[in-house]
Amino acid sequence: MHSSTTVCPDASAVDIDRCAALILSAEAELSAFMWAVDSSSGRQTALIAGEYWVTELETAGLLLDQKYPDWRLVTLAATLQLMKKGHLLDYPKR
Repeated sequence: MHSSTTVCPDASAVDIDRCAALILSAEAELSAFMWAVDSSSGRQTALIAGEYWVTELETAGLLLDQKYPDWRLVTLAATLQLMKKGHLLDYPKR
């Protein structure tokens, strides 16, 4: 199991508004990613995609040092995992 990355590790030292904005923007990116995978490859693959996304976020702690993290880097890494493990071989689903 990966160690958990906390978006706002020390709330007393972090601007709470920035913390909230980071969480909302990450959630929006994850939601868009899962919706796209669900639309193209089905619900089960979307659930797996979400798990990969969270795993990639946990290993991408450096993003949190950026003023405006580019969550697409997490999405790209999760997509790569989906491809490596064969979850996107049936693309597109119609």
